[in-house]
Amino acid sequence: MRVITVSGLVETLGPALLRPVLDGADLDVRDVVIAEPGVAPSPGDLLLGVGVTAQDQQELLDRTAAPVAGVVFRGPLAASLTAPPGVAVAEVPAGVSWTRLLWLLRDLAGPGEGHGDTLASLADDVAELLDGPVTVEDAAGQVLAYSARQEPSDAGRISSIVGRRIPSDALARLRTKGVYRRLTRGREPIYVPSGPDGRLPRLVVPVRHGTELLGAIWAIVPGPVPPSRISALGPTLTAVALHLLRLRTQGDAARRLLADRLRALLSGDTCDLVPPSPFRVVAVRPGDGLGELLRRHGWRAPYLTSIDGVSYVLVAEQGDALVPGSWAWLRLTAGETGLTVAAGAVTGDAPMVSRTQARELLDLLSDRQITTYEDAWPRLVVRRAGAVPTDLLLGGPLPALIAHDAAHGTAYVETLRAWLWEQGNPTAASARLHVHPNTFRYRMRRLLETAPCDLASAEVRLALTLQLVTL
Repeated sequence: MRVITVSGLVETLGPALLRPVLDGADLDVRDVVIAEPGVAPSPGDLLLGVGVTAQDQQELLDRTAAPVAGVVFRGPLAASLTAPPGVAVAEVPAGVSWTRLLWLLRDLAGPGEGHGDTLASLADDVAELLDGPVTVEDAAGQVLAYSARQEPSDAGRISSIVGRRIPSDALARLRTKGVYRRLTRGREPIYVPSGPDGRLPRLVVPVRHGTELLGAIWAIVPGPVPPSRISALGPTLTAVALHLLRLRTQGDAARRLLADRLRALLSGDTCDLVPPSPFRVVAVRPGDGLGELLRRHGWRAPYLTSIDGVSYVLVAEQGDALVPGSWAWLRLTAGETGLTVAAGAVTGDAPMVSRTQARELLDLLSDRQITTYEDAWPRLVVRRAGAVPTDLLLGGPLPALIAHDAAHGTAYVETLRAWLWEQGNPTAASARLHVHPNTFRYRMRRLLETAPCDLASAEVRLALTLQLVTL
């Protein structure tokens, strides 16, 4: 059975190619056709309003009704546009050709060319070979197809099909058991015994193209599967791999287009990309594999691009940690995966400003740190003050301490820095330097003997702090 709906197409192609405008009944898309006067659409059709003017859009919707899956128009659309109950409306941005969109949509949702040519029919073939219900998923855990037979089943399988991906609680259990680690690293099928809450046993079969994991086949099985049945999957696995490779190639093209348009938006160039508002621009490191990581954790079409070697993500300020693409979600995901994240200030109309703030803040962060421009303002003030293009080492104890450290191998400069950063607290300062508090107190006495100064003076402490920032 097909599982591609209008919302699924929108999420797969991303806002660079297709944007949701009005929600519908989320029917399966059976075919993609160009709307023509006097030609009645079939159930499940997705109509493309090629050449339909803004004045005629409402007229086309008025003569369209469910079970049509939806209608796509060239933007911008009138705010007063209304659709019949159950009919979804989407918008194709300016600059995207109808020909390109039609090709992509038909490749994703158009009718197959015969038995064995669709993922759904291949899922049926696997279900027959393994004698159990099957789902086919991509590397990010999105359900792409499932077999017509879905009995016996359990709550996890039902949730996977309805929600188009493995439920988060089941995913956490599988990761704890090491299933995903074995899936990403190996080629052999993985047998997962029955689990709590009536979860039935599964056979997980990796689908690869060379060394690259494209996805997996998940089959509910009564018990361990004989090697002979697994061997018989060979030709079907090859066909599934070709389908997943084609889908991934299409997704890569859509992601490149979205990245280009987001790059233009963040660089101040002319761009019709409309991000969620309010939003933050977030600088993230490391950038390698970031897109795949975000998709694997649930954000199917992330606003992600790279400028001058730095990876940026645009996230919505609103939404809790369960909403992929929100700041709360990214913060939680970064904490779980060890990313370093610097978020610019919240804005609704100044993406360049938020991006500049994120870039400046990223330079201040150690690995795995996560913070926002609003929270890090003290560090930014000190950094900017220290960045003034002038020589601040014009007096005070620092020149003498620097010379003493160079001549005798002492660490008086770092000792003074720790004392200032920890506001004179010897316990905290010694912990920063990983020495005993008594050792730290001894070093402070010695450095003050070497280069006397009045650390009780707030003005002296401020001047020393600014000098240290420039080192």
